[in-house]
Amino acid sequence: MGRRRAVSFSWDDGNDPQITFVPTVMAKYGFSGTFYISTMFMDPVNDRPTPDQMTDKWERARRNLMMHEIGLHGRER
Repeated sequence: MGRRRAVSFSWDDGNDPQITFVPTVMAKYGFSGTFYISTMFMDPVNDRPTPDQMTDKWERARRNLMMHEIGLHGRER
């Protein structure tokens, strides 16, 4: 009988590839992880996205990260 192993995957900031590409690859191999989302990085071009842009980004994150743990990333002021 083989040994069981544990691996922890965590992703920081919540930029576009982490919300779209990474969950697809992880699902392909049956993994889940923790994604720490920062509002500052939800829009890669503009640090202050419009409310509509934020709603779209959060909806994509919710849809793509459904099988993963989501944590809030702190932000310096």
